[in-house]
Amino acid sequence: MSQANYLARESQNNPARREQFIDDYAAFILSCAAKAVGRSVSKSDDEWSIALSAFNEAIDCYDFVKGSFLSHARLIITRRLIDYRRASKRNREIPVPPESFLRDGAGAVDYAVVYVEDDQSDQTLREELLFANQVLKEYGFSFFDLAGHTPKKSQPRDECSDAVNCLIDEAPLLKWMREKRRLPLNRLADACGARKKTLSFFRFFVITGAEILTRDFPSLKRYFSFIRREAKR
Repeated sequence: MSQANYLARESQNNPARREQFIDDYAAFILSCAAKAVGRSVSKSDDEWSIALSAFNEAIDCYDFVKGSFLSHARLIITRRLIDYRRASKRNREIPVPPESFLRDGAGAVDYAVVYVEDDQSDQTLREELLFANQVLKEYGFSFFDLAGHTPKKSQPRDECSDAVNCLIDEAPLLKWMREKRRLPLNRLADACGARKKTLSFFRFFVITGAEILTRDFPSLKRYFSFIRREAKR
């Protein structure tokens, strides 16, 4: 586990340690801000203040189960700077196609793959996709690998949805998945009552659902919201 993970936890209730942590990672904060806004950022810019506030927010809400602190902080910094940019443009919303919400279950995910890949004008989705792919790359696949590999029939879809919800609700299973970069197939199958063969075949879908629904991806989450709804059936 990286040093940054431990420093983040130690900084949560230690102001002096937090100040030193922030000072040591100022270059990282500036780099994240620059990538988010597409230009160089200095400590005299408003973006620095927003990124610094976001880094503090990342420290406050960090837990080891979230995985890498730096990835966690990068996502929050990017999210807050996107919010700032949108607010500075008088809250001009970037539309998500309404057709996507009319599709049932995993069909929404397939549609999201095509829509996000084709519509490069949607800046919010593009930013989220960039960081989602960084997360999924650690498992050996990308968001676009989901196309055509989502469960369509009711039984496997229900089993996969149950598996995702189990990962979300059972912190030890989610922590194991993130540490090992693969599904805990035997434990997960036993915990949610799904067939191991189904979870193995649709593992990209299960991993992606769990990662997106437990991270700061508000636009991408809309395409996976049916998973949490199905948990209440």
